[in-house]
Amino acid sequence: MKKTKFKKAVSVLLALVMISGVFLAVPAVAAGEETGKWVAAWGTAPVDYYISLADYVSGFIVNGKLSAGTLTRTEISVGVSGEKLRLKFSNEYGDKEVRFTNANVAKTDTSKKGAIQKSTVVPLTFNGKSEAVIPAGSVIWSDTIDFRTDALDKLTVSMYFTHATPVKTAGLFCGKTYCSAAVPGAVDRGTMINPSEISIATGTNAYHVIPFLTAVDTYTTDENAYSAVFIGDSTLVNRMTEYLSVRLSKSGVSNVSVINEGIMGNRLFYDGHGLIGNLYGKSVTDRFGRDALNITGCDVIIVKIGVNDILHPSSKTMGAEAPYVSAQDIIKGYEALVERAHENGKRIYFMEITPWKGYVRDILGAKADIVWREELQAMCDECNEWIKNNDVADGYIDSGSLANPRDIFAFREQFTKDGIHLTDLGALALADCIDIEEIFGAEESKSVSDIYGVDPYGEESQSKTNPRLQKVKNILLIARQLISSLRIEYGPFQKFLDKLIDAIPDDYSLISYAAKKVN
Repeated sequence: MKKTKFKKAVSVLLALVMISGVFLAVPAVAAGEETGKWVAAWGTAPVDYYISLADYVSGFIVNGKLSAGTLTRTEISVGVSGEKLRLKFSNEYGDKEVRFTNANVAKTDTSKKGAIQKSTVVPLTFNGKSEAVIPAGSVIWSDTIDFRTDALDKLTVSMYFTHATPVKTAGLFCGKTYCSAAVPGAVDRGTMINPSEISIATGTNAYHVIPFLTAVDTYTTDENAYSAVFIGDSTLVNRMTEYLSVRLSKSGVSNVSVINEGIMGNRLFYDGHGLIGNLYGKSVTDRFGRDALNITGCDVIIVKIGVNDILHPSSKTMGAEAPYVSAQDIIKGYEALVERAHENGKRIYFMEITPWKGYVRDILGAKADIVWREELQAMCDECNEWIKNNDVADGYIDSGSLANPRDIFAFREQFTKDGIHLTDLGALALADCIDIEEIFGAEESKSVSDIYGVDPYGEESQSKTNPRLQKVKNILLIARQLISSLRIEYGPFQKFLDKLIDAIPDDYSLISYAAKKVN
């Protein structure tokens, strides 16, 4: 009797062990499935892109409309490897719904404008449908697609617009969008017919318009992957973050996606003011949740903001409209950002307000709109003093090496095109100022300068092309933009205008060389 009970007990025990083994195995499998995560692979900060001069010229609209039967292709670069993709489209500033169809994602064919690798095309769907409908003031996400990407891969997102569509929500940075007249079936074709880039020019800067597309997330199997978000003004709207991505990759950091959410003219406290103030976006205080805290997989935030809060109230063209703030106000704003970041478990770093002496906000010849003054510089210095010595943020990026040794309030000449905005060479140098060991855990820190064999501080970097050429190029861009907005079919003239625009280099000779090596 005892042996029988013992055998039964052993049987029960073995059964329990087997059952418990099954139950224990289930979490192990689930854990394996959960090792992956969604991380932002690309992004751009949307603004109200619609500009109308109806108050000055009846019915005149500068930009903001895609004609019926238009194919658009947006070229982007992803920051981290992954197995799946999902895409975000925004109609945040629209007052009517936006519809497009036959959208897809493909690897970019970099040999031609607006070209894709046909064999890589994957269609996008939205709740299982090929047509996307974005209600006014809303955003939508595509369905998840299987699409393998490696860090720094170049992708193209194609969309077809059956009806004339106002573009009131767009990014102005981190990609290029080409458009052309087409039929729906052309979305899958490898090339476009007479593609023309959608762009907008202001002063010495040209911006690349990205209609509706604002984010691309990737599903990565690296559970340690995360995104690092840069948020700020036009002094971030350059190739610095692109160079940083290359630097991280070459330094063995493959699990960090660098996202640039810079907006030209952006302020810490107030939305944009002036004739094109809508292009300056919502204030960083307002958009900090959308463009930093809520970016998928964001663990690190790097802020570069404040100079426009100081300069815009002193601008002749917007001073009466742009509210004044003090340096102490800006510092309190910085502290509030730190508090919000830490409450959400994010590390936060600040970049200094970089030099701007020599900047006059030259708007197509309207010189001396802003002039450097000691009292304005003193406000910048007070903000920078806090950035370098505060005990609440997680650190800061020291960019002092970019200053002109003969005048520390100005950039080195080769680093700026207009006194405040960085050339590609300046962006390269700024990327090298970032301590990637401290911030990103790089075990071996390689500089962009060494990777591409370019010394931004060397004598050869002093050689410049004619700085007036950039203004000429921007005037041509504006001419193309105006002609497009009036919907004039200018056929052969379009090709001639585009050739002129392409023939003018964007920057300095050495910078163009470095940019080609990046590409």
